[in-house]
Amino acid sequence: MIAVVGALAFALAQQFSATATETATVMKLQVSGKAADCDSFEQPAKCSIQGGQEFTIAVAVESLPAGASGYIGFQTLLYYGELRYNPNAVIANEIVWPDSALPVRSPGNPGGEEGVVGHGALSSQTPPLVVSDYTGNVMQLRATCTETAATFPLALIAYDAAEQPLGTGFRLSEDEGGQTVPAKSTGQAVLDLDGNPETDAQTVDVASTVEINCAGPTSTPIPEAPDLVVRSMQVTLETGGACDFTSTTLGIRISVENVGPIDAGPFVVDVNSDQQTVDGGLESGRKASLWFSGFLSGENSATVDVTDQVSEMDEANNSVTQILPIPTLPLPCTPTPTPVGISGDVDCSGTVTSIDAALILQLVAALTSTLPCENLADVNSNGSADAIDATLVLQFVAGLLDSLGS
Repeated sequence: MIAVVGALAFALAQQFSATATETATVMKLQVSGKAADCDSFEQPAKCSIQGGQEFTIAVAVESLPAGASGYIGFQTLLYYGELRYNPNAVIANEIVWPDSALPVRSPGNPGGEEGVVGHGALSSQTPPLVVSDYTGNVMQLRATCTETAATFPLALIAYDAAEQPLGTGFRLSEDEGGQTVPAKSTGQAVLDLDGNPETDAQTVDVASTVEINCAGPTSTPIPEAPDLVVRSMQVTLETGGACDFTSTTLGIRISVENVGPIDAGPFVVDVNSDQQTVDGGLESGRKASLWFSGFLSGENSATVDVTDQVSEMDEANNSVTQILPIPTLPLPCTPTPTPVGISGDVDCSGTVTSIDAALILQLVAALTSTLPCENLADVNSNGSADAIDATLVLQFVAGLLDSLGS
């Protein structure tokens, strides 16, 4: 492990080092995932994870700072030790606080083996910062258990201006003191924060702890389940590039597929924070196409089952992030001319007779290169004049057909 160094790059980073008040608030760890078995979801103390399996670690705000109407920013410092952290390439995807406007992570590009990671966000990029009263998950990341059976501690390290300036806490608005408020300490833990066996472990205040028991390799087969994936996404018109478009607004068309052996129930698809629900779900092996108005000039992100409504065989293959090429708009359609005259009357006589059938056959046999009203020769409207059209004319003349053409 490498100790996390530096401060989180908040727009008001200097103010985050202010002296904390005595006000404390509650933040807690939560663990979830198909491979996780915890003694409690709301307040887990111990969780068993299948060896080598991925699971989710979340930090939730349980209550607001006492006496304050809310907060304008937060920061968390998670100790994950010898577990494997699987960083998301897009930092904002690990900040699930809905009021986030400036998400940061320290280190910015972690390798996943540092043992400690910090996250944070502000509610605005420039003052005045919006005061948030949100409670619920504010940070969420994925980790993997070791293949070897062992027990490891997870810890949410509390903020301390002198000892842990990256620790877990909140930033209050200037109207309510402008100070950093630490997450309430639930005790202390002895943690090896620098990963160096030659140095002593540190005793730190923690806001929440969970004991993770990696159960080692298991031969238990993964039960059959749906598996939703993003197959493709592209910038296109809502009509999919057809020339009969009614609007030149470009958006992202995404194709999702259920590659699992079981049908999936309803789920939500998210494209650049815009969401649509597939109310009917998706059968095994079937695809669905959705169009979202607008796109980003940089990376565009799409996630299927973003609200975790479907229990899947693989929960780690739901997202795609790409820079998408911008297409050239197709030319408008050229209207198909409507033939003028009586269908089949190729000699322009005003009536359809056997002579018209003979003329069509001569045109097909290349005995003549043109007809007086050649535009009326395609009686069945299949795109070309042929012997079938001549046959239909003869049937009409014989009274076997009531009409020709449309």
